[in-house]
Amino acid sequence: MWLSSVCRIPRAPRVARLHHQLGRRVHTQTAGVVPSAPQPRFSQLVKHGFAAAVPMIGFGFMDQLVMITVGDHIDANLGATLGIHTLTAAALGQVVSDTSGVLFGQVIENIGQKVGLPSSKLTAEQMKLPRVLGVRTAGMALGVASGCFLGMISLYFLDLDKRAKEEKIQGLEPLMKSMVDSCHQLIGAEHCHLWLVDPTDPEYIWSRAMTTAPPSTENLQKAFGYIAGSSEGVTAHKLMTAVFAIGRETNAENVEKQLIRIEKDLELQSNSVRSDLNQDRTFAFEVFAEYMRQEVTAGLEIHTRVRPGGFKHTAIQTKKTVLRDPVVRDPLFNKMHNLVTGLRTRNVLVSPIISLKTGQVLGLIEMANKFDDSFSQGDVRTVELMAKHTALFLEK
Repeated sequence: MWLSSVCRIPRAPRVARLHHQLGRRVHTQTAGVVPSAPQPRFSQLVKHGFAAAVPMIGFGFMDQLVMITVGDHIDANLGATLGIHTLTAAALGQVVSDTSGVLFGQVIENIGQKVGLPSSKLTAEQMKLPRVLGVRTAGMALGVASGCFLGMISLYFLDLDKRAKEEKIQGLEPLMKSMVDSCHQLIGAEHCHLWLVDPTDPEYIWSRAMTTAPPSTENLQKAFGYIAGSSEGVTAHKLMTAVFAIGRETNAENVEKQLIRIEKDLELQSNSVRSDLNQDRTFAFEVFAEYMRQEVTAGLEIHTRVRPGGFKHTAIQTKKTVLRDPVVRDPLFNKMHNLVTGLRTRNVLVSPIISLKTGQVLGLIEMANKFDDSFSQGDVRTVELMAKHTALFLEK
């Protein structure tokens, strides 16, 4: 009796304690477990990837466009002059491009948001799923790559050979000047030009090597009277039209700037100050004469169109030397040249520079106004020989 009374334990309190302890253990073990998020549908993933890609297209496009434009500008305009390598120019362009991305990144992102992209309607838990994160990364990568490829379209509008052309010109410049000086001394002509055919447009030729006797004041006064007409001065538009008539292509704005620059230089030399006039201003004879001496007869570079039917055009078409003496009544002579420039051309000798490899005309050697009145057949042979040597140097 006494043993049974001692050993008997109420069952209900014991079961309650067991359930309580078991509940605490289960709660402790499951406290850090978050119910798994439902997997997103395929359409949601597509919308999420598209929304991530669109802003990156803008980033990639701007980055590539700025880098190519700035890098090309540095390479073409400063590369040959300062000796900057092409890769260095590209690196500098990348610096500007990345800086622009930081400055305008928020603008591009705002534009992307305003486009009204479809919402994937993913929950915050779904955004953390590895599958969703992978789709977002892939969309961003595809977007920035697509933008970069679109930015490469700017390459179509750039002169990618400008740097090479400039370096070639700088390398040829001493040769060209030496050749012109030799022709001037050997032949004895007032005007000597070494012209090269523009490889991008055979209808144009250019020159950085010339020796030209300046026109006399008397002839410049006649040219000034012809261009000015009844007015007391010349306008930039009239001068542009006259210069254009002899094959020198320019525009009224450039002529205006050059005339203003010359006028200011002359004002500084004479210590006189005059007030600026309107856009239709006229320029006095002194300004006109200085312009013709600097820009037409003794410019650093001349880029001109080959006039059909002229001396140069005939030499290029026939690939033979053209000798005309006198030229006043010759149908090939452009009489406007003398009227506009103030020069007085008596005789002309033009010899083509022919490639020994392809037979194409690479340029021309032009001479005018032989000192002893006329060019001889010996002068023709000398110029043709010098043209052959020039072709050898040009094709090296």
